[in-house]
Amino acid sequence: MFEMSIDTKLNVDVGGMHRAIKIKNKAVINEIVNNVILIAKREAPVHFGTFAESIKRLDERGAEDNGASTERFIRIGPSVYYSKYVVNATRPSPGAYVPQLDVRIRGGVHPGTKANPVMARTKRRVKPIIKKILQTHYGNVELGRFIR
Repeated sequence: MFEMSIDTKLNVDVGGMHRAIKIKNKAVINEIVNNVILIAKREAPVHFGTFAESIKRLDERGAEDNGASTERFIRIGPSVYYSKYVVNATRPSPGAYVPQLDVRIRGGVHPGTKANPVMARTKRRVKPIIKKILQTHYGNVELGRFIR
């Protein structure tokens, strides 16, 4: 999983009855998105900082105009091309890859990399924060499948 989705439908307890409502409050959406991005950037590995800086809201249509999402899900994740190699492990391979030349040289062995589940760690850390934000605005909420 290279990205994380936040559902804009929320199950709310209204007088003992559960209702599904769509979050249309752009301030709430922006607060949630900003918190998720901040935590994801803190969880990201920092070698040159490119991966961490590429973490952003991926559904730009909702982000540009009014901040409220027109989509059912708000997607947040890294936008660099090598994000799948950071999140998933890579196997050892013969020779070292030279990106400037787009070739693999014969000498040496690339040792591979360990998996770095950035978005899974972010999801665990952000759940209590999102629940607190939503409870402030909407009362008793169920986060069940709100974050994917």
